[in-house]
Amino acid sequence: WLTQALIAASAFFRATGWLWLAVLSAATVAFALALRRPAVRARWHAVVLRLPVAGRLARSLDTARFASTLAILVGSGAPLLRSLDAAADVVRMLPLRVAANAAAALVREGVSLARALREQRVFPPVLVPLVASGEQGGRLAPMLERAAEELERDAERRLAWLAALLQPALIVLMGAIVLVLVL
Repeated sequence: WLTQALIAASAFFRATGWLWLAVLSAATVAFALALRRPAVRARWHAVVLRLPVAGRLARSLDTARFASTLAILVGSGAPLLRSLDAAADVVRMLPLRVAANAAAALVREGVSLARALREQRVFPPVLVPLVASGEQGGRLAPMLERAAEELERDAERRLAWLAALLQPALIVLMGAIVLVLVL
């Protein structure tokens, strides 16, 4: 039975391979075109941010980019409000960009940066205490750089963890395929 099923599956994919390729290509093009619409892109980014591993990785990378840009701008003497606007523009994930712009609006109203970031509830927990410490000590730029470094290290740890998870899973999958072929 196993041999007949394998031969039937092979014949099916050989006969309909061009159709599967066309469907995959059309789906990829449709997805790329749909992502050009801001509403669809915002929903997709929200879904990605909710994923257990990929979401935390994307959040860490985007927040590190935000903190690093903000640190460079604040450290070079640029006004905080302009720095926040520029740093929000480097964020790729739309929910995080919206949160960064909302934090900038709160800072314009006189709220501290740490409180504005905390109220958004989307930034990783490591960022807010470091920003608060930097604001209180008058060393915002170095603390933002430290936060960016911590977030980049977190992203590297997550990537290493993901690679460590994928390698055994791929070995088990390949072993299962070989087992089916041998049987």
